[in-house]
Amino acid sequence: MAVIAYLVLPGATINFWLTRELGRGKGSLSTGLIMNGLVSAVSGLLLLLIWMVSGSVAEVGPEIILALILYTLLLYMANSLDSAAVGASPSLYGIGRFVLEVVKVFAAAVLVVWLRMGLLAALLSIDLAILAKCVVMYLRMPRTALGKADLSLGFLWLRRWLIPVLGVLPGLLASADLLILALITGSTVPTAYLGVARTISEVVAYSGLLSISLYPLLLSGRTGSHVEESMRMVSMLAFPMVGGLIALALPILYVYGPSYSPAVISLQLLSVAALIGVAKEILVVVLQGTEKVDTNQDASLLELTKSNLAMPRLIELAASCLYILACSVVTYLLKSWEIPDSSIVAVLTLMYLLMAVSLLLIVWNLSKKVYKYAIPWSNLTRYAAATAVMVVTVLIFYPAQAISTSISEVLINLLPVVAAGAVVYFVVLLVIDQTSRNELRELYDVWRAGRKGPASAGSPSRG
Repeated sequence: MAVIAYLVLPGATINFWLTRELGRGKGSLSTGLIMNGLVSAVSGLLLLLIWMVSGSVAEVGPEIILALILYTLLLYMANSLDSAAVGASPSLYGIGRFVLEVVKVFAAAVLVVWLRMGLLAALLSIDLAILAKCVVMYLRMPRTALGKADLSLGFLWLRRWLIPVLGVLPGLLASADLLILALITGSTVPTAYLGVARTISEVVAYSGLLSISLYPLLLSGRTGSHVEESMRMVSMLAFPMVGGLIALALPILYVYGPSYSPAVISLQLLSVAALIGVAKEILVVVLQGTEKVDTNQDASLLELTKSNLAMPRLIELAASCLYILACSVVTYLLKSWEIPDSSIVAVLTLMYLLMAVSLLLIVWNLSKKVYKYAIPWSNLTRYAAATAVMVVTVLIFYPAQAISTSISEVLINLLPVVAAGAVVYFVVLLVIDQTSRNELRELYDVWRAGRKGPASAGSPSRG
């Protein structure tokens, strides 16, 4: 799987441009699918070659490698359809995710639990789930998104590979802090602290999916309060997620094992950094969504690199370089002073948080120059206030039994408190935030119109 993660990277160079073309109303999905098909075939052959060279060492049988090759081919198609959905029909992205998870569970129940086919069954379950997702997404994709295949356009995307790659490099470089910790401290303990804390905090990034429609709206040139609405929707979910991770950091870490409990501060800091990262990505979308230099097919790679397609990523790359350099120096000094591993990790996460704040401020300043929007401070303040009430509620009522190495005990003791905290959050939010009340009323009106049927759906509503 680690090898496949690198083999599917070339698809990102195609999918980045595919989203932009479809967001502007151009039918380019056929081009994207054909190009990804060609590249995936090469990746499948490379995987087969790697197995032929090292298969005996890795102890992977032919049926397993065939399942992995199929997984690689399907993953290219699925990623291409996901990118197309973001540009042409954002709601289809969620439908695809739903189909994937449902089919995966049912296929695993049959192949793994009932037929007991082992590892092969697990791989086939994933393959079947991805295939089902691809079929559903392709059939539901707007026909206008297909268009005619244009290989010259596809190869132009490949020649512009540097821009999508720049979106991946900063994260890869910043994650090298795990390697630095291991090398300088000579121990896997601090690496485990940081790795687990980072993995858990990344759940906050899922709130960014609520802004998925912002990119195609900006690409299509539409004006309005789209940025403000995206910020409100994302923050409404992200704030309580961060508050929950801060309040419940200890019991969550205990699920991984008591030995991870010293990473509490790191998890709390990284949760805040994840929230800031989500906000920064919305502003990066503003920069990239309003950039039009790529509409000129004669634009050079240098022109693209100087544009807002690459500039925020280049800034992130420079920040990641500075962060890694600082990590190396600080880790070496703290280790020589015999500072505990948990404190070293806490210092590094604080540095990461400072980097995230700096990047947010820089991107914010850049985005204000290209698009007129106003940050909804009043709404954000109310979300923060409701989150604070929720956190206090959770801290008061969650039982000590929630701190356990048994996942079942954690869930039994914690889920009722989490549910109560969620209820408190939304009740408080509805009381103090007029926007939330209006949105709830609109949802109710839509639901009521749907129950009355299409005949009455168009009738004027009261108030």
